[in-house]
Amino acid sequence: MSVTVVGAGVIGAGWAARFVLHGFDVRVFDAGLKDGGSVLQVLAEAKQSLDALYDQPLAEPGALTFCSSLAEAVDGADWIQESVPERLELKRTLLGDIEQHAPPDALIASSTSGFTPSVLQERMH
Repeated sequence: MSVTVVGAGVIGAGWAARFVLHGFDVRVFDAGLKDGGSVLQVLAEAKQSLDALYDQPLAEPGALTFCSSLAEAVDGADWIQESVPERLELKRTLLGDIEQHAPPDALIASSTSGFTPSVLQERMH
């Protein structure tokens, strides 16, 4: 399964780490991400924590790739995890952009705590 994480703040970096450490290849896109340092730091900390929590070996980590455009990041993705700040118009606009570039059968999930799926999907097809 090919995973894309859009938004690489605290929540997005956590999603990326979780997917990578469970063996999924992950592409990350965040327009404000300069060098991937914050995501790499979260990944390193998560690996250390998971190693201490599991009494069995973890899966072989997946690959982590940083993309320079949303279109590149979602191309061919099976699962797209949206993790941008909790602002309705930002999320709606981004979800519309994701829909334009993602495969039609891709699953699009949102890291939201305040909006229902129906509200987020209002402008999607």
